[in-house]
Amino acid sequence: MTYQSELILDLRQMIWDERLWKRFVRRMKRRVCLGDCAEMGVLCVKDLRNRNAFETQVLVKGFLSEYLDKYRPLDMGICDVRQKRVALPLVAETESNTYLFYSTRLAMLRTNSNAAGYLMRYFLDLRLFYNEGYANFLFFEEELERMLVLQNKGYREVCQEGSILDFVRRQLCEGFYVNVHLDEFYIQEKDYYGERHFVHENLIYGFDDEKQVFYAYGMAGRQQTVEFLISYEEFLLAFEKGKLFYFCGAGYLEQEGYYPITIYQISESAACEFSEDILFEKLSAFLNPPENEQVEGDIHIYGKNVYDWILQDLTGEHVRNIVDYRVVHLLYEHKCCIRSRLEYLRQRGELSDIGQKILTEMKGIINDFQKIRFQYLQQLKKEGKLYSMDKMVENSEVKTYIAEQLGAAIKREESILGEICEK
Repeated sequence: MTYQSELILDLRQMIWDERLWKRFVRRMKRRVCLGDCAEMGVLCVKDLRNRNAFETQVLVKGFLSEYLDKYRPLDMGICDVRQKRVALPLVAETESNTYLFYSTRLAMLRTNSNAAGYLMRYFLDLRLFYNEGYANFLFFEEELERMLVLQNKGYREVCQEGSILDFVRRQLCEGFYVNVHLDEFYIQEKDYYGERHFVHENLIYGFDDEKQVFYAYGMAGRQQTVEFLISYEEFLLAFEKGKLFYFCGAGYLEQEGYYPITIYQISESAACEFSEDILFEKLSAFLNPPENEQVEGDIHIYGKNVYDWILQDLTGEHVRNIVDYRVVHLLYEHKCCIRSRLEYLRQRGELSDIGQKILTEMKGIINDFQKIRFQYLQQLKKEGKLYSMDKMVENSEVKTYIAEQLGAAIKREESILGEICEK
């Protein structure tokens, strides 16, 4: 069907009946200029009337939220799912929390000895994927998805299986972890509780029917990645409202390949040995990366070549707006990951003299990158952005200074790790 409108809002995830839809459209016509809304759940805004698309979504979905509260109140009832309490294993302290999709997956995988051994081979090299439309740019070289069995679920698919409370509890009873997008406006443990709509992912690893809570892992107060509790009432409200307000923080859910719910199970895998040869091979790949390449509209930058792009952005030589706090934090985590693997080999008595020397020198490298991380954080605090979602420093003089410090740290790192290539 072709729509002749300025803005099309797909609201079919709310599961409409004809009477509820027609009544909503009639009332919405008093607030916005609508076109033909014959298809149930598809709202056609014919004229934005000097509003932008975001403002129109706020208006429409704010009204729809109140409308559904009145005419389709949420049912807090829960069904028997055989067990009253489940708590799946979780390792809360992970070696990377730059992104939730790292920390949540690592928190699961670290509970499995075979998976933990396999992880030692990764988080040792860097990748930067550039596209103007992206929000995240810098990543580790890793294959976490190969270590997990994933089932992706859309809103409508989950609703057809009944209450979200029952759905999540059933998955947990089967031994599956559940990653779910929730609106933080409704969750007490979150920074945005009661202040603004912000839809973000959360890993659910258990529940307790007696206490009426889910055990969650994710970003909580002061943007710390920790374990916390979400009451059933908060969870239900945050999930249902997330269907409306996902455009605040999780607009990617409208894109193909993204889902509001993912069910995780750790794959069965054989034990994987880790050696100094493997470590040095990975670090050599980092120090001697392939050339940048174009891949389906994206530019891929590998290994230490990512430094050039970061420095160009900081100094203003070539601004692509790729550097924010997450970038400098991930660089720091990269150095910590190198040290942790060296330390692992040392404890096993498998570290050569060169490896021992690099391990000794890694403390200084980590300190260099830690100082850069602190400098960036201090400037964010001065600019009033410490706990905002905008983690990009604006002051050009500070960025230039950080670029100088980063350049010196890079040279020191290359001098120390370069001994691997001479081995």
